Amino acid sequence: MKKGFTLVELLAVIALIAIISLLVTPVVLDYIGQSREVTNKESAELYIKQVEKKIMERRLQKNVVNDSPVGGYPILSSGNICLNGTASNCTDILDLDIEKSYPTSGTITISNEEITAYSFTINGQAFTKGS
Repeated sequence: MKKGFTLVELLAVIALIAIISLLVTPVVLDYIGQSREVTNKESAELYIKQVEKKIMERRLQKNVVNDSPVGGYPILSSGNICLNGTASNCTDILDLDIEKSYPTSGTITISNEEITAYSFTINGQAFTKGS
């Protein structure tokens, strides 16, 4: 007697594996997409908290952050915020301690040393608050 599987049995197993993978792939891809969205949202929340922290630190140092100009303060490619000047010629930077995902462009509006509005993207996902 020969030991082993017939060609039909092997083809049936391969077909079954293919069907299972076709059913599971969309679920896995959807889960990955949702995880990215959650991660980006958490990164945005941490970024805003870091900005608020740095504003408070400057307040304690008697280095007040003035109300932002119309359109808000620009976010630099490093994720830091330009408080005086333009993105290409900034003379006062709100230096944030950011290591992971952060916006590389956008604006933040500050009034009475509080964030009143923002508009930026992290990894292609847009985040906005206020006008």
